[in-house]
Amino acid sequence: MLDTSEAVVEALRENQERPHGLPRAITAGELVEAAEVFEKPDVLVTALLELMTAYEFTGEQRESPVAFARILRLWDSTPESFSPYEAHQVFWRFTWVTTSLLQVPEMPLTAIGGWLDQMRDRYEAAGHGVRPVAAMRCHLAHHTGTGAADAYDLWATRPRTGLSDCEACEIRHRAWHHVAEGDDTAALDTWRPVLDGGQVCSEEPRMRQARALLPLLRTGRTDEARSHHLTGCR
Repeated sequence: MLDTSEAVVEALRENQERPHGLPRAITAGELVEAAEVFEKPDVLVTALLELMTAYEFTGEQRESPVAFARILRLWDSTPESFSPYEAHQVFWRFTWVTTSLLQVPEMPLTAIGGWLDQMRDRYEAAGHGVRPVAAMRCHLAHHTGTGAADAYDLWATRPRTGLSDCEACEIRHRAWHHVAEGDDTAALDTWRPVLDGGQVCSEEPRMRQARALLPLLRTGRTDEARSHHLTGCR
């Protein structure tokens, strides 16, 4: 029975140990409902963050903004309900929501621009550097095909912060910018630290192995492309 906050917390721990997939996402949603009945919202914060994680890694990213809107309301009303880790996640997951919104065709671009303005305002108010905001503006520029070069420069020239993507992911984004600009050689040179296995994370190297296939084929490096395809699939 999930009639105590301790029982819900234990169920959340168990769910976090499950492999990503629809069952984990469904259970996370049920645990959010169970956490809503308690007077203190600290368990609800944890449950909503777990729901976002389940969405993110189950291919249901477009569902994340609704959960995050609730998290922001709780952050604004009862910030003491957030642990230091959860407080960090509030700002970290702004980037998750931005990429999620870009996957929703019916979402107006003006709304996404407004979301990035809110992200910038909240980062500045909290004393965080705005490189992650510049990174998201760069993603939006590539998504629309407008102003990508300038947006890239504004992102790449700012110092990294504690809320920046990891170096492996930033390498992927820098290289993909070169691909979009038609410079396959520069892209592959940029990818080299990840291609060589020196930079890894929860998404790399498999994301890079997929993205690198096109420039590898266009530069005639078909054997490398085949090798990365086979290892990336696994």
